[in-house]
Amino acid sequence: MPRNPHNLIEEEDKHLKSDLGQDYGQICEILAIAEKHYFNKRANTLKTAHPLAVQVHLDSGVAWGVLVVRRPEECADLIRTILTNQLSFEIVRELGVTELREEKTECPYRVVTQDPKLTNSFWNFYLTRDTLEE
Repeated sequence: MPRNPHNLIEEEDKHLKSDLGQDYGQICEILAIAEKHYFNKRANTLKTAHPLAVQVHLDSGVAWGVLVVRRPEECADLIRTILTNQLSFEIVRELGVTELREEKTECPYRVVTQDPKLTNSFWNFYLTRDTLEE
């Protein structure tokens, strides 16, 4: 009969607890702090600088942002506001970009460049004869 992988982990955890004694709790606390720091840093990177934080919808050319939250309660509230059409935004202009930023998460929701050459190059790709006929 195959072993349940969860039981295997539980057995290893029991052995580790007995081997480490009082140090086990401190090690778990240190790992939890390190993990929290790591995931907060990842969330911040995704909200502010990661190239996948804003993706272009290939059919329309619209740059869509990713809304990042860190707690289940925030996620539930964000889903509720999306489904009830109650998202709030602010317009932010900085570093050659205009952002429509969602207020609760402070994440970019839509992004437009203020550089005329980039704008022209971008829309030349989307304003082809095929897209104009649709």
